Amino acid sequence: MHTLAATEIPDQTGDAFAAKTGFDPRQLTSTYLYFRIRPQRLQAWREANELTGRELMRGGQWVVS
Repeated sequence: MHTLAATEIPDQTGDAFAAKTGFDPRQLTSTYLYFRIRPQRLQAWREANELTGRELMRGGQWVVS
């Protein structure tokens, strides 16, 4: 995880965030932090019978398409 101040993010990222959420923290006078998260492992399942093959990402790389 990487922390960025609102002043450190690219305009395109800030614009996309504001459009998606309806909130633009770059306009705040108080400190607002963004968090860039890069998952390394991702698993998904609903039931015990789905435990096999549940790994979708391994080592930061997608193993499913």
